[in-house]
Amino acid sequence: MTGPRARRDRMKLASHYSKTSLKSASFGAMALTITLASASLQAAETVAPTDKTPQHLGFGAGAVAGAVVGGPIGAILGGTFGAMIGQDEVQQRQLAYSENQSQQAEQRLVEAQSQLQQAERQLAEKRAQIEHAEQQLAGLGQQHEALQQWVSGLRLSVYFDHNSSSLKNKYQPMLQSISQGPLQVPGMRIDLEGHTDRAGLSDYNRQLAKQRNQRVSQALVGGGTAAELIDQTALGSTQAQTDKIYAPEDRRVDVRFEFDQQEAVVSRR
Repeated sequence: MTGPRARRDRMKLASHYSKTSLKSASFGAMALTITLASASLQAAETVAPTDKTPQHLGFGAGAVAGAVVGGPIGAILGGTFGAMIGQDEVQQRQLAYSENQSQQAEQRLVEAQSQLQQAERQLAEKRAQIEHAEQQLAGLGQQHEALQQWVSGLRLSVYFDHNSSSLKNKYQPMLQSISQGPLQVPGMRIDLEGHTDRAGLSDYNRQLAKQRNQRVSQALVGGGTAAELIDQTALGSTQAQTDKIYAPEDRRVDVRFEFDQQEAVVSRR
């Protein structure tokens, strides 16, 4: 078969094989593209899992879409589709982050308000305590002033036998009570004035009056009064109340109460 017809048959057969090969090559190329794109995406997921940012997700998805379609249209479609996916993911994550930040800020605000309310309550309690203390101090001050007015000029007398400085037992309870005064009343002092009757010489009487003061002072100190809060004056017979030489009422020690205003202020501080 070497004629013209045989040549035509051979040409048709060659053309048929050429088209078949081209189609096979096209399908093979598309399959290879999809395979490579899938393999590339899988490799990216396997090798670098920490790079799954929205931009990477969008680019990867767009690349697959573009590879499937192919050509210039595929490239445009892939880029647009990928950008849309990436941008939407970014917006969603930004919104979630903003909501989380807002919730945290609200929580911090609530905590700050709670702390402020607690501080205000504590401040109110402290103010109430201060006001109560001031009221108590004012009450104590009034009591102190009333006590000053009541005892100022008050005189108690301790009597002795003739020519004696021995303290009688019946005066011990009274002196014990008096000794607590300076301990309880700030600024209070005790003044002792020793006296004798007119019998005897002046120097002797003054010495006897001094000894009587000392006996009373010892009893007060024994009851708790500080020695420095006791003032003593020995008058002897210079202020005898009667003209009688042996008058019992002149053999005495007068106990008086005085107040030092400066010491009272310091003690209240």
